[in-house]
Amino acid sequence: STAGAWKYTYYTANQGTSVSEFACDSNCYDPDAMQIELKVPYIGNLLTKDFSIGLRACDGTRSNPEQHCGSWQYTPWASDGGGASDVATDSNGIDPNTYQIGIRTRSIPITIHDLQVGIKAYDGSLEKWAGPWQFTQSASFGGGVSAWATDANGVDPNGFRIYLHVWGCALKGEPCNDHDDCCVGDYCAGGICVVY
Repeated sequence: STAGAWKYTYYTANQGTSVSEFACDSNCYDPDAMQIELKVPYIGNLLTKDFSIGLRACDGTRSNPEQHCGSWQYTPWASDGGGASDVATDSNGIDPNTYQIGIRTRSIPITIHDLQVGIKAYDGSLEKWAGPWQFTQSASFGGGVSAWATDANGVDPNGFRIYLHVWGCALKGEPCNDHDDCCVGDYCAGGICVVY
């Protein structure tokens, strides 16, 4: 089979919590690999409330994608430093057909300098059968699409984990060593972050 269509959540700054439509490969049967994309409309607007990203796997079909679903697996919150989700798989843990990605938010202001997302395939939950992490570029470099993530043998992974990698930043008036320490739109002057 070949790649299926991209499915997206809403942008976090505009819509808050959201879930994509179901994604699958061209025949909606046992996809061999997956990519993740980070779309960044404008990084200064994107990072205003706390969020994490999640993945859910089902053993559905094109006409009925929400069958035999496993649990949603979310990353830690961005305010907690992000990190990896648990493995998202279907109800029996074998060769899911359909996936959804989600973003959940909560009303806690956050200050993040940059972020990227990644994906990793598993055949079972054992690390020895997993493929490598595949990451997007960071948001400050435009995000974009990761390389294909597949398991160790490249065929029918049993699930995927996703990763939220965040970099914190110093607010206006807080100490800094250089411009990269300060939040987007600020710079480091005399050891303190100030607004441009």
